Amino acid sequence: MKDFIHFYDLLAIILSPFLFIALLKLLLPKSIKDNLSTDDNKYTSIDGLRGISAIFVFISHSLLSWRYFFVDGGWINNTPLLIFDKNLNEQIAIGFLSLGGIGVSFFFMITGFLFFDQLLRNKGKINIIQFFIKRFFRIAPLYYSVITLVFITVFLTGIPEFPTLKKAIQAFLSWTTFGLSNIKTISALIPTSLVVAGVLWTLAIEWKFYACVPILSIFTRTRLTAILFVFLGITITIILFNFGKIKDIRLFLPFFFGMLASLFVNNYLIPLKSSIIKSPITSLFIFIFFLFTVFKLQFGYTGLIFQSALGLIFILIANNNSVFGLLKSKIFIALGKLSYSLYLIHGLVLFLINGVIMKSGNFLLNSLVSMLITLLISIFTYYFIERIGINFGHKITKK
Repeated sequence: MKDFIHFYDLLAIILSPFLFIALLKLLLPKSIKDNLSTDDNKYTSIDGLRGISAIFVFISHSLLSWRYFFVDGGWINNTPLLIFDKNLNEQIAIGFLSLGGIGVSFFFMITGFLFFDQLLRNKGKINIIQFFIKRFFRIAPLYYSVITLVFITVFLTGIPEFPTLKKAIQAFLSWTTFGLSNIKTISALIPTSLVVAGVLWTLAIEWKFYACVPILSIFTRTRLTAILFVFLGITITIILFNFGKIKDIRLFLPFFFGMLASLFVNNYLIPLKSSIIKSPITSLFIFIFFLFTVFKLQFGYTGLIFQSALGLIFILIANNNSVFGLLKSKIFIALGKLSYSLYLIHGLVLFLINGVIMKSGNFLLNSLVSMLITLLISIFTYYFIERIGINFGHKITKK
């Protein structure tokens, strides 16, 4: 059993990505540095939120990875006192473990917001073929690069498990179809999802949302149908959840909260006064309410009240509150651009650092090294994999 994780360890991990990205920007070529700092999206605060959400996921998974390799082989957000210093309040411990789920909920809200917003602005008009081509080349290049590394890692560190050709084909298809079918194990010794910190399930949910976009385009042709769709969607989701028909409300409600935010942004509902939304008082409310939600609400990050609280925070941020300007800062913008790479790569880095390279079990050192390596790789993959894929997708759809 290794030493417990202390509160100062957690603070160091929270601050480290911002310090590292600031230092790395000093060393990067000017063209890369300028691009990282330039916002390409009119919703700057959303980009910043995307960046901090990726960091939330890293923090949670760094805790769980350390528990898996150095405590009891468990990977679950319960029994926090197994890994934390006994002097740390249990609610605070649970809050830190919940950050990963919070980050995922914000990612889903961002997806719902951006695509519903696009449909509202175009009155439901969308070229479906172009949409799916762009989405594929936005997500697939990095995804396939990462799962290639996963297969290599498993073959080098474990024992491949393919008892029959059928099993081998099933495993291959489960990984190459964005997890739309249940991810199959490819190792007799290693839980394969551990190699990527189990993040691939969210891509399957994203693709299922993309499949719904043609349906959403029908309901966004008029103001009334758009409003009715969102409110009926929220109401039905809550009813089904309360009757036990929906086990994980994160699979639905965050997307609807994202859509609700887009209704406010496009003035389909009562206009939110800009001076109030952007005021320091609102920023202070978001900050305090977020801390209260994470560290005091004991409903779990899958709970209705918890998701609703996150939804309120998101609506305010989507309407251009930057939380004292933090979400619009150059460092947050940079993290937002790197967020997809950070999200997909961090699990592999944590696996290699904790499970293969640095087995001493020092949580702070291992996590800081993992964060730095993840950022370095993410900068590379963003420029040489993600951007190339994005540009190729745009090039194809313009022909």
